[in-house]
Amino acid sequence: HQVIYDYDLKTRSWWRHTATHGPLAVDPLGGALYGIRNGTDVLDLLFTSGSITFADFNPILPSWDSSYLALGAPGERKRLRNLDVIGVSSAAVKLKPDVGGSFTTLQQGALEAPGLVVPTPGVARAPQFQVVKVTDTDRLRLDQLVLDYSPRQK
Repeated sequence: HQVIYDYDLKTRSWWRHTATHGPLAVDPLGGALYGIRNGTDVLDLLFTSGSITFADFNPILPSWDSSYLALGAPGERKRLRNLDVIGVSSAAVKLKPDVGGSFTTLQQGALEAPGLVVPTPGVARAPQFQVVKVTDTDRLRLDQLVLDYSPRQK
């Protein structure tokens, strides 16, 4: 597995990913990062702009936690619309809307494509997400998470 560090300009935070990809390539015109999924001939776009997307990072863990997502200014309120989660396992998706809060389960279900579209409860300042497998027999694998959000209108 390769370890990839990326700096997300939108969230102003570093992310560490263990990618299940062989050769990586950067598109010289657009700067997009592509990787060939190990053991296959599948080419994945690893990160995209305009939304927070993580493609094919593969923690084999009982749970996965995002960092706190500042999404601009940490004290500014954001309107969260939904979180799309694709992977392998049955899992519960949880949200902590602000630093110091506690996780609340938003939805539970199968992550296999087309995935789980989780409506989020509205407004947050620095949300953190957690994905937790719900059975001991499943292996949690996350292929993609996409958060749809916008700055809150005043």
